Amino acid sequence: MNMNRVKNAKITLLAGFHMPGDVTEIAEAYTVKQIGVGSVVTLRDVMGLQDIPLPVDKKTAFKERVDLTREFKIDFKERLDGLTEYDTPMQLHYFLKFEIVDVYPGSNWDDTCISDILFDNMAIDPLSADEIIKKVYEFDDEDLVLFDTDIRSGIVLVDMKELKDFKEKVEGVEMAITLMDTSPDKEWAQVDFMFTAVGTRVEEIPVLYHVRSMKRVGTDILDNSISMYGFTEKDGKIWLDTNKGLVDLEKIKNSLMAE
Repeated sequence: MNMNRVKNAKITLLAGFHMPGDVTEIAEAYTVKQIGVGSVVTLRDVMGLQDIPLPVDKKTAFKERVDLTREFKIDFKERLDGLTEYDTPMQLHYFLKFEIVDVYPGSNWDDTCISDILFDNMAIDPLSADEIIKKVYEFDDEDLVLFDTDIRSGIVLVDMKELKDFKEKVEGVEMAITLMDTSPDKEWAQVDFMFTAVGTRVEEIPVLYHVRSMKRVGTDILDNSISMYGFTEKDGKIWLDTNKGLVDLEKIKNSLMAE
């Protein structure tokens, strides 16, 4: 082949922290810290796409992300303390550093080319115990319910397009979602699913979500005949208020995590 092809490449995971206001006319600025030491992967000398599993241990990467976030909060404590509720929260994004280690030599030119790098099945990291949920909110234009933490923003909690098991198949019936209430600690959200059709009344189904785990509470845990009235605090705990009385959210959480 005329040009060099990548033979070995080192892939390193980085955590990039962005503070409100750290922007230029053309880009956002990040403070970047490395996670782990990186790993070298080998590519075959063939044409076409090649699948490469990311050489990152998720458990180690998650632990280091938590530690790096804690260090960042200490380093930028003065700026973080100056943020108001109207500022966007500090954001964390991952970056991959791709370094060419050596190549298959080309026959005519000493240039190395890569046509594309694609990513598939990139899952959202779960929230750590010390990641603070700051806000749960609707994004009406996209039929989404999102939430922000002290280091990330725009995490999808509910996407109406993904609610296939709730979508009506009857022609003319439309579905909408509404965020009805969030618990005082922002750990829980009540989202109402509403179905409408011309000439009929609105049918409303309240659904409970555990925000931190990004899980919906199923009918095997919470009776779907219950009407929900939001959240209330009593005796030092937060409860779900229903037509059948107060429901212990801690018990619901334990059942949810056991699944």
